[in-house]
Amino acid sequence: MRHARQTTRSAFTIVEMLFAVAVIFLLMGLAIVGIRAATKTSRAVAERQTVLSLKMGVDQFKSEFGFFPHLVKDNWDGSGAGPLESAGDPDDPDAMRPVVYSMSVADTNRTDRDYLRGQGIDPDSASAADRRYSDYSIAYYIVGALGEEVDGVSGPGFLAPRRDGSFTPHRHGDSAADTHRVGRRYDSFYDTSKGKASIAVVDEIKGRVELRGPSGTAYRYYRWLRGQPGSTDVDVEDSGDLNIPKLFGNPADDANPDVSPGDANPVLRDAEFAIVSSGPDGVFGDFGTEGRDAIVKKLNMSSTDSDVKIKQRARSDNVVEVGK
Repeated sequence: MRHARQTTRSAFTIVEMLFAVAVIFLLMGLAIVGIRAATKTSRAVAERQTVLSLKMGVDQFKSEFGFFPHLVKDNWDGSGAGPLESAGDPDDPDAMRPVVYSMSVADTNRTDRDYLRGQGIDPDSASAADRRYSDYSIAYYIVGALGEEVDGVSGPGFLAPRRDGSFTPHRHGDSAADTHRVGRRYDSFYDTSKGKASIAVVDEIKGRVELRGPSGTAYRYYRWLRGQPGSTDVDVEDSGDLNIPKLFGNPADDANPDVSPGDANPVLRDAEFAIVSSGPDGVFGDFGTEGRDAIVKKLNMSSTDSDVKIKQRARSDNVVEVGK
């Protein structure tokens, strides 16, 4: 009697092959998602470290010179002016100095002080421009990225700044060859060769020099004048008297249309300056200075989205470090 021979199948069926391919694609998808998440986290950590380093640079500046870096007037008034002006030295007409806001209570220029307190800025307007910040201050005073004719040092670093925001003036000898600057040279308080931020020269002649992050957006340096308890000028009776720029959120648990409930940040009550990064999306979420339509377009959102939703999305990756 002849028996049938039993054969052993060793090949994949089409169904099994498709299943294996699907599993491979699933694993690849999970790996890609994991890599993207890890990359995003790594970038966020690096950006926070950069902002923290810049905040420490401001602290070092204050410790060394006894005053905060000045808030440079970025001159975005459409006049075409730059953030530098002639130093008024008749012996050196090419000498330049930064144009800065006056922070001194004793100064007669009340216009600067009033603006730095937020006067003239409509707190109820979503599009009101609050320009109590500079794109240039960090590059000028923390990095020292201005030219030798302004801060006395070619390249990063600077000679000692003065309290009015200018740098040590020229000393003149008997001839032009003897002309030089005097004073101690300071290295940059933030090393751009080791950090993630880099210097961008927007307009060398007008002095538009910025320190930019990976998103290509300049880091903002905010300064403002707080009310002081017992002051004859401005008393602090509620959080509004602290004059905190709205971009940072709410310093206390009182009403604020730009801050969701529970997002109050009591740290802001003692803040005197801030370093702000727009994060990877390159948007701060400030309608007054960036424009609502521009923000919507950059974030690929709908123009019908609410202002609150747009701001929350834009500010979700902002990095803010405040100091006092």
